[in-house]
Amino acid sequence: MDSLHYVITTSSPLDFYVRVPSWAGSDSSIRVKSGASKRVSLDPATGLHKISLSKGTWNISYSLQSSIRTEARANETVSVYKGALLYALAIPSMNISSPPRLYNDPSTFFSNDSVSPQSRDWQYFATEKSNIAIDPRSLQYNAPALDSPAQLANPIFAPDGKFGIMSAQCCEIDWPLYLDSVPGYPPTGDAKKCLGEPFEARLIPSGSAKTRVAEIPTIAIDSVLRSK
Repeated sequence: MDSLHYVITTSSPLDFYVRVPSWAGSDSSIRVKSGASKRVSLDPATGLHKISLSKGTWNISYSLQSSIRTEARANETVSVYKGALLYALAIPSMNISSPPRLYNDPSTFFSNDSVSPQSRDWQYFATEKSNIAIDPRSLQYNAPALDSPAQLANPIFAPDGKFGIMSAQCCEIDWPLYLDSVPGYPPTGDAKKCLGEPFEARLIPSGSAKTRVAEIPTIAIDSVLRSK
């Protein structure tokens, strides 16, 4: 469960609304003060759940059930989500910064008087392989170990932030580069085979990964093992 906590002080009766996202599971609940938890009941027209409050101070706990879900993408790939967050394979990289270059002539830099000193070009070079396919059935979520919300990083999606991570069984596949620089279309069907032994992949929120694969090829790891 992902939990939100509100403290509301009002001098007159009011209606307090919380949004119920489409990904929220049926066990999502609201608890007011020390009362019993109740399942959320959203208005289909607005997607909101209403809580009517009288004068006074109210403590409200809102628990959102979110499970791992995948959405199919082109070429037998998937995007992986937990709640509102898109998760991705983070690819370690070497990053190089330089003054801005002409887009049609990378060997030529803009003149100093034509660009701001803060303007920079960045190049990212992967230092580990990104030709990986995962078995979506093996996806597991590991919640962050937090004693209090104050431990959250600022910015929250810093590369070393204390966020939940996912793991999945995966293997390297033959995924050729396009123009020897960027991944081409991933292989599909019988062209998709493991190149080595399966291992565990780590997925983090997409916003925390400078270089990443967010539409990830899929493969059935148990079928690969049985075929050996």
